[in-house]
Amino acid sequence: MAIYYQQVTGDSGSGAILGDFKGESYGAGPSFLWMPKSGGGKFSVTGTWLHDLHATDRLEGDYVVVTLAWQFGATK
Repeated sequence: MAIYYQQVTGDSGSGAILGDFKGESYGAGPSFLWMPKSGGGKFSVTGTWLHDLHATDRLEGDYVVVTLAWQFGATK
């Protein structure tokens, strides 16, 4: 998985005392989906880790997201 971010309008207002600071960054990392058989297809776990490879006028770091999903009710 990959991500690209580009700020298209500059910062403004009273807090932008150092300029418009148009940020840009890109990164990449793995992603997974797990659906255990014991859950009968009603339960899943997804995870993503994105590591910034480059950043300009932004904080550089890692993004980690884990999602748990459970289907309620009857299936047809």
